[in-house]
Amino acid sequence: MTAKKPQQPKKGPEPAKKSPEPAKKSPEPAKKSPEPATPMRDFHLLTLIRIVNELDAGVAVTIVAAGAVITGELIGVRAYFKAFGESFGQPFESRNPQAAEDFRRRFADMGEEIHGEAAADDKHLPSFYHLRDAQVFAGDKMVPTNGMLWRGKVSDVAGFSLGRFSESR
Repeated sequence: MTAKKPQQPKKGPEPAKKSPEPAKKSPEPAKKSPEPATPMRDFHLLTLIRIVNELDAGVAVTIVAAGAVITGELIGVRAYFKAFGESFGQPFESRNPQAAEDFRRRFADMGEEIHGEAAADDKHLPSFYHLRDAQVFAGDKMVPTNGMLWRGKVSDVAGFSLGRFSESR
């Protein structure tokens, strides 16, 4: 007789083998929202603005800003606010001459104050440029035909050149 092998008890299904755990990664740093871009400042243009502010001079320029072509005479802050006060006060002249004069004086004083603050600080960088007799190129025309006062943000300027832009004839 042959000896029987002892039977091993029937086993149930083998437990699923655990796959090795992936190596733990160090937590990723929280994503920061992008920093707001610092506006580019054209130091060449800023120098011209400082010169016309200091000397109360004017120089013909053409500026590209916010997609527009603007041409005129770059003037200092005092000249701009004085001319602005004159323009703003003029409609009041016939009915209320005292109000017209008050407007002229207030805006002229504002220009003096801004000029004085800038002159007192060597590191002051202008935030605005000012044009007299400004025109905007619109299609094939320059408007307005007689020019206007214009105040624009330096940070919006994409480019500039010396000289006035004019319509081709």
